[in-house]
Amino acid sequence: PPVIRQGPVNQTVAVDGTFVLSCVATGSPVPTILWRKDGVLVSTQDSRIKQLENGVLQIRYAKLGDTGRYTCIASTPSGEATWSAYIEVQAG
Repeated sequence: PPVIRQGPVNQTVAVDGTFVLSCVATGSPVPTILWRKDGVLVSTQDSRIKQLENGVLQIRYAKLGDTGRYTCIASTPSGEATWSAYIEVQAG
């Protein structure tokens, strides 16, 4: 199964700030990276949210509603690994 070498870290972010959650995973084949927030798949349809090629999740213009537990899931056919962090968005 894959191994997450570097996962997201707990952060406190100001409203309208940008936060970046890293997820560096190794495995063979190369793991697929998915992100969930409070158990729900993060929608990259939202223009504020971008998943970069290296698995990093970038959220711009943070809103209070972005507060929650973000989990990186690295999966390969042989299994998966997860790593979570809590992000708190605070009003200015």
